[in-house]
Amino acid sequence: MKNLSKLIVFYGILQATSSNNECPEIVDSTTWAGRRLRGESTLNTPVRYVVIHRTATPNCNKRNECSRIIRNSLNGNDNNRPSRIGGFNFLVGGDGFVYRARGWDTEGSNAPEYNRRSVGIALIGRFESQPPSREQVRATKRLIECGVKRGKIRRNYRLIGHLQISSTDCPGSILYDRIKEWPNWFSNDGDYGEDEDMEY
Repeated sequence: MKNLSKLIVFYGILQATSSNNECPEIVDSTTWAGRRLRGESTLNTPVRYVVIHRTATPNCNKRNECSRIIRNSLNGNDNNRPSRIGGFNFLVGGDGFVYRARGWDTEGSNAPEYNRRSVGIALIGRFESQPPSREQVRATKRLIECGVKRGKIRRNYRLIGHLQISSTDCPGSILYDRIKEWPNWFSNDGDYGEDEDMEY
C-alpha cells in the first residue's frame, strides 16, 4: 500500500507539472491593475488570427517594473490613451511573464475589423532600436500554443503584425522582422478577408 500511495502522489505531481508547463504564468489584471479589465463583446473562439502589437512604452525585465509600466499606461499616467493597454487580450513583459488584460474570451479593441476574429498580444516595449528579450519571445510563443491547446486559437491560425491591417508602425520594425520567422506568420500580400476554410 505504501508503494501504491507513493505512486499516486508522484502521478499527481507529474500531472500538476504537466498542466503548469502547458501555458506560461499569467498575471491577472486584478494583480497588476488592481481591477478586472472588461470588454463589451464575447470573443467567438477559436479565432483565426493572432495579432502582434507593442505597448510603445519602455521595456522591462522585472515583474514589479513591468506591472508599474503597464498600470501607468492603463491609467493614462504616461501620456498614452488610457484605453490602449486595457484593449489588448494579453501583454508580455521582458521578464517572461504574461499579463492578462481582456483574456481569451473577450474581444479586444486595438485592431478594428479584426477584434472579433483575433487575439491581440502586445509585447511591452517599443522595438525600434532594441529587440524583445529571449524570455519575452518564449513566453509569447508559449501563450499562442496554450491558446491552441485550449481551443481558443485555431490550429491553422494566421500570425500577423498590427501594421499589416492598420496604418501604424506597430509592433515596431525589429519585432515585426522577428515575427516573420515565427510559426504560422502570414503575409499573402494584404489578403486578410473572411475565411471560407473552417478547419479547426
